[in-house]
Amino acid sequence: MTTVDPAADKDFLALAEPVRRELLAHCYRMLGSVHDAEDMVQETYLRAWKAYDRFEGRSSVRTWLYSIATRTCLTALDGRGKRPLPTGLGGPGAGPDDKLVERPEVPWLEPIPDAMLTAAPDDPASIVTSRESVRLALVAALQFLPPRQRAVLLLRDVLAWKAAEVAELLETTTAAVNSSLQRARAQLDEVSPTEEAVTEPTTARQRELLDRYVKAFEAKDIPAIIDLFTSDAVWEMPPFTSWYRGGPDIARLVDTQCTARSTCPCSPCPRRASPTSRASSTCRCSRPSGCPPSCGTERARPPPPIAAMSFPAPAGLPPDHDEHQGVDMGLIHIEMFATLDLVGQAPGGPDEDPDGFAFGGWQAPLVDEVAGAQMGAAYEGTDALLLGRRTYDIFASFWPHQGADDQDGGIAALFNSIPKYVASRGTPDLPWAGSTHLGPDLPAAIREVRDRHENVKVVGSLDLVQTLLREKLFDRLDLWIHPILLGVGKKVFEGGTVPTNITLLEPPAATPKGTVHLRYGLVDGTPATGDMSAPGRGVG
Repeated sequence: MTTVDPAADKDFLALAEPVRRELLAHCYRMLGSVHDAEDMVQETYLRAWKAYDRFEGRSSVRTWLYSIATRTCLTALDGRGKRPLPTGLGGPGAGPDDKLVERPEVPWLEPIPDAMLTAAPDDPASIVTSRESVRLALVAALQFLPPRQRAVLLLRDVLAWKAAEVAELLETTTAAVNSSLQRARAQLDEVSPTEEAVTEPTTARQRELLDRYVKAFEAKDIPAIIDLFTSDAVWEMPPFTSWYRGGPDIARLVDTQCTARSTCPCSPCPRRASPTSRASSTCRCSRPSGCPPSCGTERARPPPPIAAMSFPAPAGLPPDHDEHQGVDMGLIHIEMFATLDLVGQAPGGPDEDPDGFAFGGWQAPLVDEVAGAQMGAAYEGTDALLLGRRTYDIFASFWPHQGADDQDGGIAALFNSIPKYVASRGTPDLPWAGSTHLGPDLPAAIREVRDRHENVKVVGSLDLVQTLLREKLFDRLDLWIHPILLGVGKKVFEGGTVPTNITLLEPPAATPKGTVHLRYGLVDGTPATGDMSAPGRGVG
């Protein structure tokens, strides 16, 4: 039974409650969801209240609460992908007359209302709850960072913590924190808008454009709306999956699918809509039934939208990581499906790799519920895909068209929302949103991909796997050995293997149909030799 000291309870609330608003801003920046942020703040206060009798005062209560909130958010982010906007799902832009489709089950990136964060000018919280630090465009850019890099960036650059303080919180070294911060800044430089691009309109010309923008929506003036938007402006509003490009389509959407005839209740909020900014303008207006995404995430002058940007080719990251300094480097995890004689060609279907191979789709009859669950679990925490050209083409023709109600809807949502890096000697067409071509120095590019992410998954891609094996550019190797022999076909270990030590990371797991899952990890050195006839097998 827990007893409560009323005096201690009152003391805790007096010290902790003034920090609530800025903790909400911090959790929102970490999570990209106002609802999840509220839950994590509540969890932070619960944990802090339970531990208050053990608080020794070696730091301020504010710092202590931020430490708890950061750990709480990192736990919540474990195994999650980034929160998308509709443009991040991989599908093409919609027509303004198309049927609107809602997907409330998708963990959408959400805006946060100003009213939840407004602080008095002399309140210290005004610095860390400033509108600039929680704009949707900037929070969208933060979603491109792995969770720990995101935490490092926020603690160092927003909250101005010392590197040693962040290292203590994250249980790592100061060198690791500094390296993570440099990588996070480099990534944000690639995908986020500049501070100048997201400021409020101040000049007479900017204010005039803003006034025209608001009046056009209030009056439902379709020609004015067309005139205000650039040809590559993008409009989107979760939980609707559709997104629209260009003034004519946006105007047509408002004209035909917003039910109001005059003052449209789903027109944008004046304080948040800026025709001079490439940041997302957002609104939390009430929306009558049947009134579509006109109230939401509008993007106006100039583009491009953050969530729809292709991921940049990894280049220019600081070459300062040191494996012995505890740097937060990611993992490259190879997933390979193979027969008992280690054929890995075309497991999924007859059209995957048909050249001279008559057994395409050999895996399908051997998949059962246990295997399906194991494969699904193997993708938890994945935040990037590394694919060969052929596998990419197969995936790009399939996964963007899968919905939440399809058999593999969960995997589709993951694959469509994370970056895809493609190894190809040519200059491939990459239609799948979030795709980047690697090259020409493939090993160097892959190392930088690993520095950018926490869990990079390689699926299929036999030619690419040979490069990874030859360069020892992998950390884990999952082999799914299926109980058949084919005698023909491309092998998993063919042409790229060099002497390498690996170790079994967990006990083998078998399915009812006889498939065995083996998970190995790369270890240092090359295989040792001995003599079976010598004492001790000749192993020194």
